[in-house]
Amino acid sequence: MSVSSRNFSGDYLAALPNSNRDNQAPSGIDASSQDIDITSYLNQLQQQVKQQWLPGVSQSSRRTVLNFTINRSGHLSNLHLSQTSGFSVTDQAALNAIQRAAPFAPLPTGYTSNQMHIQFTFDINVYVQLN
Repeated sequence: MSVSSRNFSGDYLAALPNSNRDNQAPSGIDASSQDIDITSYLNQLQQQVKQQWLPGVSQSSRRTVLNFTINRSGHLSNLHLSQTSGFSVTDQAALNAIQRAAPFAPLPTGYTSNQMHIQFTFDINVYVQLN
């Protein structure tokens, strides 16, 4: 399972540490310290969701992509399927994982927007070993 985040209103979040080093953060906040806060927050969110994801057994690799919003206090809204895996059971397991993991921690104090838009990718990778 992997996570990436995007704010679709135009402000882009760094899902990887130090990816925004050249951008000056608003309100005099050092961009590198803001990256650490956001990265730590996203890692915690990912762990919460992973603990709730029960994908079941699969014979094939699958990918489900969900979009949702977290408000300043950590509450979930606008959860929807962005890309189906083609298997309703897998898609529903992903939706359930997000719903069970919520509410999330309040947004980091260094994060200046009142909401964070997340794109979360659930991957099931099935590897076949050839003899």
